[in-house]
Amino acid sequence: MGMGVLIGIPGIYATSGLIRGALVGVSPSDPMTLLGVAVSLTLVTLATGYVAARRVLRIDPARLLQSG
Repeated sequence: MGMGVLIGIPGIYATSGLIRGALVGVSPSDPMTLLGVAVSLTLVTLATGYVAARRVLRIDPARLLQSG
C-alpha cells in the first residue's frame, strides 16, 4: 500500500484539474477523502485476498497432483 500511495498522491495533484469536474462537494486534494479511498481500497484488497486464500486452502494437494 505504501508504494501505491507514494505514486498516487503526486498523480492526484497532477491530474486534479481533470477530475475537478467529476467531484461534487470535495476537492481533489482533500486529505480525508484521500485517506478514506486508500483505506477502502486496502480493505477490499485484503478481503479479496482472504477469500481467494480460503478457497485455495480447501484443495487437497495430493488429490490435485493425482488428477493432473
